[in-house]
Amino acid sequence: MGYSFDIFINPPGQEWNDFVHATNELVTVMDGRLKLTIGKKEIIEEPGDEVFILKGIHPSVMNISSSTTHWQYRHY
Repeated sequence: MGYSFDIFINPPGQEWNDFVHATNELVTVMDGRLKLTIGKKEIIEEPGDEVFILKGIHPSVMNISSSTTHWQYRHY
């Protein structure tokens, strides 16, 4: 599969619900705040925070900032 990288730019309230990937993923917030939900667990991410998500997991991500959030994802 290799390695892929991109940046999401999300407005306030933007949600990505219950998505799944066939590869591991690393999410890093560049600015703003994200709420990452995996099952019943919620993680608040702020700039510089990273969360590793194993392949096959179904997370949801929401911009909980009052401004645009920029975040990176890396699949490998």
